[in-house]
Amino acid sequence: MSKRIVCPCEDLTDRDIERATDVAGLDLEAVKRFCGVATGPCQGKQCLLATQQLLRELGAAEPGTIVHRPPVNPLPLGLLAGEVER
Repeated sequence: MSKRIVCPCEDLTDRDIERATDVAGLDLEAVKRFCGVATGPCQGKQCLLATQQLLRELGAAEPGTIVHRPPVNPLPLGLLAGEVER
């Protein structure tokens, strides 16, 4: 297996994901919890499909998907845009 970056936000390679499956199995949510894939700033937008494909290559019939959770304290978009003061 080549060494390629799968999750650029968390700097995880295909080897890191493969090692995580040794402990967490071939379930994507379990791998996420073990090594942090798809937990960076992009929340999986850059790495989710690549990770699912890698898990299939490693033998997962259906690797599943991750659970997206809303922020603990939601922010109004105007606040992020600088239009509203908190």
